[in-house]
Amino acid sequence: MSQNDEQAGTGARTSWALFSPLLVAAGFLIFPFIPAISVYLDGRSRTYAAAASVLTGCIVLPVVIGIYTLSVSAFIAVSTAAAYIFVRTKVPFTTGLVGTAAGGVLGAVMMLGLLGARIDQPLNEAAAAILCNQLSGAASAGNPEMLRYLAGYIKSVSQGNSLSLLSLLFNPSSVSQLVSGLSIPAQIDIVRPILEQLCAAYIPALALVGGMFTGGLGYYLPVLALDRHRQKLAVQPDEGKVPVPPFAAFKVPKYIVVSLLLLQIVSSFLVTGDNQGLAALSAASAMLFGSLMTVQALALFSFFLTRRKVTAPLQFLLLALVTLLFSWLLYYVGIFDALFDMRAISLRMEAVRAKGKQVFTQEGLDELRKMEQKKKDGTNDKDGKDGRKDGDK
Repeated sequence: MSQNDEQAGTGARTSWALFSPLLVAAGFLIFPFIPAISVYLDGRSRTYAAAASVLTGCIVLPVVIGIYTLSVSAFIAVSTAAAYIFVRTKVPFTTGLVGTAAGGVLGAVMMLGLLGARIDQPLNEAAAAILCNQLSGAASAGNPEMLRYLAGYIKSVSQGNSLSLLSLLFNPSSVSQLVSGLSIPAQIDIVRPILEQLCAAYIPALALVGGMFTGGLGYYLPVLALDRHRQKLAVQPDEGKVPVPPFAAFKVPKYIVVSLLLLQIVSSFLVTGDNQGLAALSAASAMLFGSLMTVQALALFSFFLTRRKVTAPLQFLLLALVTLLFSWLLYYVGIFDALFDMRAISLRMEAVRAKGKQVFTQEGLDELRKMEQKKKDGTNDKDGKDGRKDGDK
């Protein structure tokens, strides 16, 4: 590297270090992404300016805003520390991803614990009270429909009406008429116990899934961005550092898919209104499974977009659009890909075509069966070409 290039690199690192406190301060507005922001900033500046800024912010936040934000500070501090530990120790990528995900879960659990210690009632009751206040306020302000629908639906279910959900969707007035003569406080009394049960199940589930994804992204995003930056500058990665796999390669192992499905089935039979622990376990497994399958579906689409040579920014926009419009469908696409590995099937079909054969002919199907048998026998080549030879394109 020439002297001018070295000076330019030093100047850029200095600029990143100087602006790190401002960028970290802005990042507190989206605090779940603080670990990713700080690790990336310090990776660019080769300092600990961002880490020091995060630590300072975690100390100042409860002092300036209030002691209740101590829980948020604890979450940020723990998840950021986990990301730094696994990035700086240069562990294999999978180890770092799992470790930071666990760090995010630990931070989320600490956040719930500290928040619960600061209030004089269980978290689920406090959250339900906030929701009830919102419903009551909206009803008092002249918008009673939502409260009536919820109270009517709950009362209908309590009476054993299995079609109440359809009634709520297609004929909501028939459901709301069940509580039309009740006052707002009476309707709130019907809704409150159910909201408390839901909050008891879903608050721990949100902490588990949210902490896991936040922690994982705190490792994956900066490591990926820094790896791309090194590739852009044609800089060789540090010795012993494992390259970051592309998003299109993300796959949930089948044993995890089957385990989560079985866990949901078993917990659904055991859950009762009095067993909040099993309800939380069932909600957490369902939420985690749905999130993983959605990510798997997006990775599948990214795989096909990459094969079509679609650039990364355009892929991001397309995947964001798909998520907004077809989020309900991604769950099922992810399950299908997890069970049948559509990427491997696509590669085998391309290998058959590369050999001049039609896929949906007897000859092509025989070739696909041979590839599948080779996979079962463990005779595929190490590059994962699924039967393609070096000369095949």
